Amino acid sequence: MIEKNDIFVTAQGHQDVIRSTLQGADEFSTRKALVLKNPEGYYVRCYDGSVLAKRIDVYKHTERYAEDTAENYVLGILNP
Repeated sequence: MIEKNDIFVTAQGHQDVIRSTLQGADEFSTRKALVLKNPEGYYVRCYDGSVLAKRIDVYKHTERYAEDTAENYVLGILNP
């Protein structure tokens, strides 16, 4: 299970911090989004099942903005 403040190691070997996870429901139940933070700022990894559908960089925004972006993905508002 992924928890807040777990470490996500990127393909480049960077260690980014997971700030939150969101899971879709109903018709979007296969969607999951991770809000992460690295030295540049926040970004969101959007998954459909186990497949990375999209990465959204929101470096110039707040953690709340990143969480809203993740929520919009799992609710089906944002589509890859």
